[in-house]
Amino acid sequence: SSHFCPSPPGALRGPPSRTAPFSPPPGSATMAPTVKEQIEGADMIAFVTSTCPFCIKALAALKEAGFEPTVVQADYFVKKELSEIAGSTSVPKVWVKGQFIGGCNDGGLGGVMPCLESGKIKELMGA
Repeated sequence: SSHFCPSPPGALRGPPSRTAPFSPPPGSATMAPTVKEQIEGADMIAFVTSTCPFCIKALAALKEAGFEPTVVQADYFVKKELSEIAGSTSVPKVWVKGQFIGGCNDGGLGGVMPCLESGKIKELMGA
């Protein structure tokens, strides 16, 4: 039986399995701006998830105050980058003119709600 040489299943076949780490084709991912670049490029940016009640509350409060933040849905990769920049993966995370405001009620400069109340966001936006 020396002519039979087993190879691991799937070793020579087709595309990698679904469990393989995501690696985009060369050139495609490099076009997407990093979280840092997005923060630097926006006057006001909010990283959120669509199911998070605090995200919904923070965005509603900002809009009610007359602001239109750039909204980025935070997927796994965005959250990973956020944790490197801000120390956690929780959302929302809001930046104004590059200053980390924080979440809905805490973090950063105190959070969206406190910073709206104190006028800090208005001041940063130069309004």
